[in-house]
Amino acid sequence: MIHPLLRDVVSLDFETIEIMPDGTTKGSTEAYRENFRVDSCAISWYKDDKIVSRFIQGEDHVRLALEELGDRPILVFNYQFESLVTQCRFPDLKLNWQIDAQRLAQVYDNGGDKNAFEVIVIEPEDADDDQSTIKKHPLAGLSLVKCMKRIMGMEDHKNEAHTWLRDNAGIKKGKEGGHLNLLPYDILERYG
Repeated sequence: MIHPLLRDVVSLDFETIEIMPDGTTKGSTEAYRENFRVDSCAISWYKDDKIVSRFIQGEDHVRLALEELGDRPILVFNYQFESLVTQCRFPDLKLNWQIDAQRLAQVYDNGGDKNAFEVIVIEPEDADDDQSTIKKHPLAGLSLVKCMKRIMGMEDHKNEAHTWLRDNAGIKKGKEGGHLNLLPYDILERYG
């Protein structure tokens, strides 16, 4: 059973791009640019105590979906970005921003313990090699991935998309976020 206060809440997340002069696109968070556009939007809400999600591609379709929200309360992870996108691309829409989960995480634990790490042991592929590699990843921070792992115990939702981009589009590790527009529809939908 969901809490009555959350019954009408809608969660949303934009993926955004720049359209280059040659017609190609690249991922972008620079909403102030003339060539900046909303590429897609994921919207989730509760219906009959189950989460229902909708993935919308194309800025015109996203606009229509946002208009359908009316005055329903909206939850986002990073209000500053999501509201900036809306102000730049849909300035006539007045959305009912209510919850910024990133700020709630900040209030909850102020970004976590700076001395807390996830320790990953990577076993060698060669059976003759007995040297394991140990990697330490900090758990502190206010990124979505770190908050999900630290507060909710969830794994990185970006793994599938980022692996696909490295393996199929030749994107270097750490640069995947700027190339989400290259993902196949089904992977982008799951990412959203």
